[in-house]
Amino acid sequence: MYCANRVHLKKQIKTEYIAVLLCIVYLLLCEFVYPNQDDWIQSRGLFMIAAMKIISLCFDLQNGHYFPSPYVYAGYMLCPANVMFGPWISFTEYNIARVMSQRKKFTWVLRTIHILLLSFFFLSMSNCLSIIVIPSVIDNKWISAYRRAFSFRCSHYFISFLSEATMLCGGYGDSKNQYVITRPFDIELPTSLVSVVVSWNIPMHRFLKKYVYLEILRFGYFKAILGTYLISSLLHGFNLEIAAVLVTIGAYSFVQFRLQEKLARSFNACLRVRPCRTCTHKYKRSNWLIKLVLLIFACITIFDLIFLGVLMDSVGYPDAPSIYEKWGDLDFLSHWVMLGLYIITFV
Repeated sequence: MYCANRVHLKKQIKTEYIAVLLCIVYLLLCEFVYPNQDDWIQSRGLFMIAAMKIISLCFDLQNGHYFPSPYVYAGYMLCPANVMFGPWISFTEYNIARVMSQRKKFTWVLRTIHILLLSFFFLSMSNCLSIIVIPSVIDNKWISAYRRAFSFRCSHYFISFLSEATMLCGGYGDSKNQYVITRPFDIELPTSLVSVVVSWNIPMHRFLKKYVYLEILRFGYFKAILGTYLISSLLHGFNLEIAAVLVTIGAYSFVQFRLQEKLARSFNACLRVRPCRTCTHKYKRSNWLIKLVLLIFACITIFDLIFLGVLMDSVGYPDAPSIYEKWGDLDFLSHWVMLGLYIITFV
């Protein structure tokens, strides 16, 4: 009986990991072998969402979820609400919306229109208005880098709000007719890199946390962080720019987390990356000095976003400057700052 249980456990462990491996190998083959790269760049997101659905379903099946029928599985994989623009949803979430659909109220129409207007506002901001908000006449490499990074982020907000609108049209959302995918305010005015990562793509954050981070956490916090960002970059096809950004964010997040934890312990102050649910620190976040320190970390995060964002404005263009050239233009300053902060954690 013991041997049989061990064999059964090994089969359980292997099934979902094999699914992860097959999906990642397929994405990598498309990224590096597929002959028409222009077509692949335009359709990469579709395959990434499909891979995430397959992986999450395999994990859920091993955790006791029933095996869906072929037509239900096809509906999940080809759900019109998210097959084009995302986001990822779990099979349970899809099934609840499929079985428990309700008549929508007029507030749902207003909410959908509001989200669509936000989407096209950020589209305009990405293509046109960013030049007005941040004039190109300002001849400064950091201002120029911020403009490019801001334009890229606005294009992400456009897609995110457009996908939120399609999800609402597909019957998804809570009682307030909301299906939040991104939070631009938390990204543009972040308290830490962790808040940026969480708010950038909330459904994908849930996927990575549940099916990747918590699976690797038993090997240690640092390995779990880097492993999560590595898997995320592989799901993106291991495009070099995206991989460099994601792995760098992982390393930066670890340094920031470690430093703020050290400061919180040393000074008995509420300086952790995330606010305490029940704060027992001597110095609360309402303290003006604590607010000042958190503001400094927020400025460092914005600075890091500028540095990282310059890689993303030309992803997929073969004639674009290399990663080394782009970061070299900014003197690799963000790396030096993070190295300094990392050294401080040992003091």
